Amino acid sequence: MDLESYLKEPVSVDRPRSSGWLSAGRLEIPSGVIVVADPTFLFHAEPIEVGAGTFEVEVKLSDFAGRRVVSRLRATRAPGGAVGDHVQRFIVDSGRVGLADVDRFHAETEPLDDAGYQAYIAGTKGDELVGTLHPDGPSPLLYAQTGFGSGAYLVREIVRDGERVGLQVVFADLDVDEADDG
Repeated sequence: MDLESYLKEPVSVDRPRSSGWLSAGRLEIPSGVIVVADPTFLFHAEPIEVGAGTFEVEVKLSDFAGRRVVSRLRATRAPGGAVGDHVQRFIVDSGRVGLADVDRFHAETEPLDDAGYQAYIAGTKGDELVGTLHPDGPSPLLYAQTGFGSGAYLVREIVRDGERVGLQVVFADLDVDEADDG
């Protein structure tokens, strides 16, 4: 099932439920280096080497207590692979995480002042679980709500044949229907 179709389904109020992985879009990472952080802090985020390519970005959604949250997010440039070590920790203040190519982002975007922060929040419409800012521009930014909101989150690598091919973040570990970690 795709993300759009899943979002049309009613939220489960009986018990927690996980969607499984849903495609949220693609992100070009020509530099081979990605930044993962609250979009308002991307300029201060430590870049993560992931290899150049087109990354499939997927989310798992969970229905919990009558609402739907993003429980996990991953970006991979090759199918398969196993979730490995933690590679970074980041702080979220806006309740969202952003993913972008480090070179494109830094070349085309300016740090946010207070007005820019307010414009960013308005641009994400507040209630969208997943979206893209500047989709047609030179520096698209894919974003997702962060499960239970603001806080600190860990980025884990996805490794295939000894090579880092992606990243995963767990926002709200509510995957009650699945025992696997990947």
